Amino acid sequence: MKIVILFLFFISLISSVYSESCALSGNAPPCGVVSLDEVIGLINHWTTGNASLSDVIGLISAWSAPQESVSNKPVIELFVMSYCPFGLQIEKGLITVLDTLNDSVNFSVRFCGYAMHGRIEINEQLTQYCIQREHIDRYLPYLRCFLADGNTSGCLNMTGIGPTNLAGCIQSADIEYNITQNYNNQTTWFAGRFPPFGIYKEETERYGIYSSPTLLVNGTIVDTNRDPKSLLETICAGFAARPASCDANLSDAMPTPGFGFVEARNNQTGSC
Repeated sequence: MKIVILFLFFISLISSVYSESCALSGNAPPCGVVSLDEVIGLINHWTTGNASLSDVIGLISAWSAPQESVSNKPVIELFVMSYCPFGLQIEKGLITVLDTLNDSVNFSVRFCGYAMHGRIEINEQLTQYCIQREHIDRYLPYLRCFLADGNTSGCLNMTGIGPTNLAGCIQSADIEYNITQNYNNQTTWFAGRFPPFGIYKEETERYGIYSSPTLLVNGTIVDTNRDPKSLLETICAGFAARPASCDANLSDAMPTPGFGFVEARNNQTGSC
């Protein structure tokens, strides 16, 4: 019965895509940010009870949604888990790129729908969420400091935010998105192992975000190396008119996973 219901739903979505004159090209439709193979793979997980129907619907929506490829001011969204070593790795590469491009892009760090690294990760993500809401001009200095050694309190003091100034925002977000409530209720945990982090639930379902890191440029998931040079090229492809800063000569050395600004020797990458 599951397969029949989903098949009918899937066919109706394909029909709507065709009706909007969205041409399909192999398994990678140009109208979406997700491949057809990924959709089919998640459907298979759902039929065996290893994925939810809402996850499947979210991924199909991402597959069928039209996206802009270029913009005068590209929107750069990075989805990570704050203590994921590979999320930290790409953030270190991006810091240099963002210094180069300055305010010519709209950049934000967002967080995956569940946390894999315990309560410390949840606390950090609430902190970074609130910094971006209330002290956006200090977010990149904070992030650069955090990437060095993960010293949250020290970085809050260094940037002049202070550990108490975010308390109201953190408490409000915690209550609004049931962060601690879900953490204390393991029946809500993903696969029974990882507590949900629902602040960006709508976005993670829309784009089909399932791993850290996932980078989007103008609403499109992009695959890129994590060194500054590659990241600059990837982001600059999102400009309608390429600025001169895109010609900067940045390093092609890959940052190491985890904390600390050290260049990797073996170009190790991965995801959480």
